[in-house]
Amino acid sequence: MTDLDAQWARSRVDAMADGSLTAAEVRRMRAAMARDPQLCTAVQRAAQLRAALGRLDRGAVPPTLRRRLFAIANGRDARRSGVPAWALPAGAAATIAIAMGALAMLQVQNAREREAAAAMAQLEVAMAYLNRSSQIAGDHVREAVRTGILAAAETSRRTLIDEEPQTGNGD
Repeated sequence: MTDLDAQWARSRVDAMADGSLTAAEVRRMRAAMARDPQLCTAVQRAAQLRAALGRLDRGAVPPTLRRRLFAIANGRDARRSGVPAWALPAGAAATIAIAMGALAMLQVQNAREREAAAAMAQLEVAMAYLNRSSQIAGDHVREAVRTGILAAAETSRRTLIDEEPQTGNGD
């Protein structure tokens, strides 16, 4: 059995136990159960659990719960509340205060995120500036070195020319 077949079979254990599979799916499931003893055990346990749940005594709904459910369905609140009259407005005020505090914290956090983003943008600009400055400085340094080397070479050449022995005899 492939992993896909095994996954399909595991996903259909309850459906096999409650009899909601099609005939083709039942055949496929039985073939899978024949190859996999753990799958077979899982289906048997699911069927046993389903049967045990079916045998449970379904007690009557308590009258107070029934009244409350019907009152909710009819748009009324049938509960008798022992909550003082001031508790609802106080609870609402507390909820609003908490919500405003949370909003303020989010705004502070957003402000910090904006500050961090601005700092990152400034850092990027500074790094670009430094990079360009480095390129310019490098160009100046290269030019200065080139000029210095050329000047030194020219001085050396002149010195060598001036030091050549000059003979007037044609030797």
